[in-house]
Amino acid sequence: MKKIWKKLMMVVLAVVLLSPMVVMAEEQTKANPTSIQEACKEEGITFDHSDYKNNQEDKVNIYLFRGQGCSHCYEFLEYLESIIDDYGKYFNVVTFEVWNDTTNNDLMEKVAAKFEEEASGVPYIVIGEKTFSGYSSSMNEELQSLIKEEYEKEDRYDVMKELNVDTTVRNVKVTPEKTNASDIIIVVVAILIVGGIAALAITARKQN
Repeated sequence: MKKIWKKLMMVVLAVVLLSPMVVMAEEQTKANPTSIQEACKEEGITFDHSDYKNNQEDKVNIYLFRGQGCSHCYEFLEYLESIIDDYGKYFNVVTFEVWNDTTNNDLMEKVAAKFEEEASGVPYIVIGEKTFSGYSSSMNEELQSLIKEEYEKEDRYDVMKELNVDTTVRNVKVTPEKTNASDIIIVVVAILIVGGIAALAITARKQN
């Protein structure tokens, strides 16, 4: 009986000691991802593709490490927005702002290390096993070909899955801010009604 208890205690002790290691192994790398819709809104780029959805499992993930106000990051976002109607069915876009977010900056360095390189600046773009430091319009043809090539692969490499990063972003519709004329009319009518009621009440009091 003592031998059984001894073995049981050893098993319990092993479970207790190994549990923290299992938790550490499963712990996700932290990041603060945003959708292309949110990134465009942040940069003042018009984005009006109501049918475009993020987080689609069958699509290629484009990872963009960017800095808010970075001109080349802006240009790349504009480029992606411009090809959504024709190529949006092939790709998701997940962005990470790194100039104001140290967590995202740390992730960029980890991603670059996975590819045995240094992320010297932004935009730093990752598509499958290919990375790009910087952006210019001369890259557009190569990027479009790469997106389609990755999309057609049965076994795609995804560095974020390798690093156990949750890249889920919100599916949001971002439209340009504009004044709604109907709202203005409603407010004006409401003011006139309230003003009319007040005038009638004052007149009624004077008559009494």
